[in-house]
Amino acid sequence: MSRRDTGAERGAVAVIVALLMVPLLGFAAIAIDVAAMWSARQRLQTSADSSALAIAQDCAHNNCADPATTAAAMTNANFGTGATATVLTPSVAPSTGQVKVRTAAVSHHLFAPVIGFDAANISASATATWGAPTGGPAVLPLTISICQFKNVTSGDVPAGAQAIPLPKSRDSNCPGWSAPGGFGWVDVDEDGIGDGGGDCTYVSEIGQELSSDPGKSISNGCSTADFDKVLGKTVLLPIFDKTNGETGTNAAYHVYGYAAFVLAGYDFNGNHDGGDYSLCRAFQPQDCLQGTFAKLVDLDDAFDYKPACAPGEDPVTDDCAPNLGTTFVGLTG
Repeated sequence: MSRRDTGAERGAVAVIVALLMVPLLGFAAIAIDVAAMWSARQRLQTSADSSALAIAQDCAHNNCADPATTAAAMTNANFGTGATATVLTPSVAPSTGQVKVRTAAVSHHLFAPVIGFDAANISASATATWGAPTGGPAVLPLTISICQFKNVTSGDVPAGAQAIPLPKSRDSNCPGWSAPGGFGWVDVDEDGIGDGGGDCTYVSEIGQELSSDPGKSISNGCSTADFDKVLGKTVLLPIFDKTNGETGTNAAYHVYGYAAFVLAGYDFNGNHDGGDYSLCRAFQPQDCLQGTFAKLVDLDDAFDYKPACAPGEDPVTDDCAPNLGTTFVGLTG
């Protein structure tokens, strides 16, 4: 029997391992460094998204003065401790309600340097927009005239607590704005208005005619419980600027825009289960809402929106939405 040369075998294994080390490290570079690079890329995208949204929200509050500082703060907060990302100068277009942010960083590799790759440049971009609502869901079955809105707010929001009588007579400082018998109640069961869910929620949009639900009681399919659920909360109400001139069930309200309203209380035919309705007592026996028109900036993607009309612009000819104090913000790219 011959004796194996184990020393030679160990030497051969060492040579093989040495020869395979470079490709093994190359595979490690692919598995680990590429994964780390994509993780950094995701953090960079989150940084760009949050920066764009933050700037858009600032602009929605009429504060577009320093978008670069906002973007830098959001990027540093989201990219991660011990890492550095660069924000290129954000592009802000207030007239179109759009902001674009581009971020960049260097992802340093751990294993890839053995095959000649020390680092990789990564980048991300995001676009956010803001504007006034053009359509979306409503949870209260009513609409208020633009005349009433302007009387309450003097054209600006927020305003103090107000009582808004419903129905509104023709001589209530808004002559000709309400269809007789319409009372401002919306027929949520009307085809094309109700959501078909058997509740008080309905969807509308600017330019749509909302069918009236005439009479003294709350619209069919709705109850005071629907109002109780939103006491103290901000809801979006459709604002109408004209009617179709008909009466009763044939009356319809033309949606002009949307305003945010914080409901404090109500008095409907003597029913006032909850909330503060003290200001409504002066209008009894008329149905009445009490609350405050508010300024609202929201990220809710349930609403459509477009750039708000500037002073002197027309919603139809200038392709903008009436600015009634509510702005929606969202990512578009």
